[in-house]
Amino acid sequence: MSGRHTLDEILREHHPALLKIAYRLCGNADDAQDLVQVVNLWAVRHAFVVIAHENPEGLLTLVMNHRFIDWLRRKKNRGVEDGDPDEEIEKDQPLARWMDREHLEKAVRQLPPEMERVVRLRLKDLTFREIAERLGCTLNQAFKLYQDALVLLEKYLEKLHKDS
Repeated sequence: MSGRHTLDEILREHHPALLKIAYRLCGNADDAQDLVQVVNLWAVRHAFVVIAHENPEGLLTLVMNHRFIDWLRRKKNRGVEDGDPDEEIEKDQPLARWMDREHLEKAVRQLPPEMERVVRLRLKDLTFREIAERLGCTLNQAFKLYQDALVLLEKYLEKLHKDS
């Protein structure tokens, strides 16, 4: 990859390859999609590392392998059939801790209303199950809304950082 690309461009470009690898690891399409979502969330939380990396696909593949191994260990040790998005999130720093609170508040206010609500509930340490119940949606929908919100927040925060 040459030149500077946004995280969204990087994730879109490498999505087919990541999905193919995830399918090989998981053995089914649903788990493969979930694994790619976990990797995408990691990428959003570590956007500047991914964007600056000379081989983003290699980095994301490495993260995917680690997350898959973690999932296998949990499944073996606890008999967990499916990964829990809240457990995946807890491995990373909470959103409120990695950004200037004032910039974060400005960026959150720019989100579409449903995404803003998910982020605000998450900042109050609600689990995705609790958020899904409050929104009247599925766990995966709440997780996806949060993931999409983080992508937008990255763009908003980058702009706020440049402007300040």
